[in-house]
Amino acid sequence: MIAWDQTERGNFRKDYFEPIIIPTVPHTPWVERNIPIPPRIYDEVIRIIKEKIKIGVYERSQILHIGQNGSAS
Repeated sequence: MIAWDQTERGNFRKDYFEPIIIPTVPHTPWVERNIPIPPRIYDEVIRIIKEKIKIGVYERSQILHIGQNGSAS
């Protein structure tokens, strides 16, 4: 995918492509501790995350995230 800046990056238009639903198997998630953000860069990290949510790179979710070692966070 080619994007000139972050505002052009994201998902395909829904009027061209239907969203893909990825099936999952039932499982019991477990909790993994989040990686702490150092206090001196906390405000900058929050600003970047909010910007990426605003332009659609990140989406809000209420679903647990499964980490690379298989644990949920």
